[in-house]
Amino acid sequence: MKDLAPYNEAYTAAMRKAHEDFPADVNIAAIYVDAMMNEHPWDLWYRNGQPKPWTPVIVETLEKLLAKAPEHVGANHMYIHLMEASPEVAKAVPSADRLRTMLPAAGHIIHMPSHIDIRTGDYHKGVLVNEVASAADSNYIAQCKVQGTYPMVYYPHNIHFLAACAFLEGNSKKAIEAAWSLARHADKKYIHEVVAIQHYSIIPFYVLTQLGKWDEILELEKPDTSLAYPVAIWHYARGMAFSAKNNFSNAAIELQSLQEINKDPRLATALVWGVNSTAQLTQIAVNVLSGDLKSKQGAVGEAITLLKEAKNIEDSLLYQEPPDWFFSTRHT
Repeated sequence: MKDLAPYNEAYTAAMRKAHEDFPADVNIAAIYVDAMMNEHPWDLWYRNGQPKPWTPVIVETLEKLLAKAPEHVGANHMYIHLMEASPEVAKAVPSADRLRTMLPAAGHIIHMPSHIDIRTGDYHKGVLVNEVASAADSNYIAQCKVQGTYPMVYYPHNIHFLAACAFLEGNSKKAIEAAWSLARHADKKYIHEVVAIQHYSIIPFYVLTQLGKWDEILELEKPDTSLAYPVAIWHYARGMAFSAKNNFSNAAIELQSLQEINKDPRLATALVWGVNSTAQLTQIAVNVLSGDLKSKQGAVGEAITLLKEAKNIEDSLLYQEPPDWFFSTRHT
């Protein structure tokens, strides 16, 4: 793929000049902020909460814009994305609350508050807003016969969030239902080309594993064997199920299969949303399953080492919401 960085930099420079020439124009300011954020997608804050070098000017410009135009849809949308990974996520609550009802037919805008809800622990609000967003998008897609990117990845994103928020609020039934709904909406026509669709298709594997639904996991159909990432997570889920049932010989077989797939060089360039490598995710899976087996077999020290390595890989992932490794290794 062609390196777009020089073009993005030139566009940002042009928008900076436009903003300097027309400082009172809120739409020019919004496009300038958008340009800056698109130069550094999902890469605005360090893990320790400190801003990346390019972040302060984005914060300053966007907060000035919101002070002038608090009802600006784009500004509120971007402020949520700007602050959701920051140590001051609550500063975006007013923007989230504005967007809940601002555009009642725009599913993605309705959904946006859940990026803050999931970070502030308002999980039930996240469930509710994604149910409303999904209904709005379903109506839009049906009435306008929409094709392409929106129904393929944006509409399912609502359901993805619904599954995550439902799980976190303790509603396992709704979490499982949403996970399977998401898998059904994974467009198989493009599953080989779009890694995000592969990811959507296996969210049930993650949810069922975290909920300990071992019998259901062992009944799961194996994904298309040409899809390394989904097959790897299928083996991971099965390995965790066998381990939980103290069937260590079968768990070891699943681990061996997972380790073999983990060597597939395609994983390194298969990025979820173009951000994090599936090789990182499958390595986390290897470490978590290996650590689980080691702990069950009494090798606690080795287990802790493996799980710490998994945690370190998880911490190296760029911010995504819901996280690409769907449930934190710290809960293992």
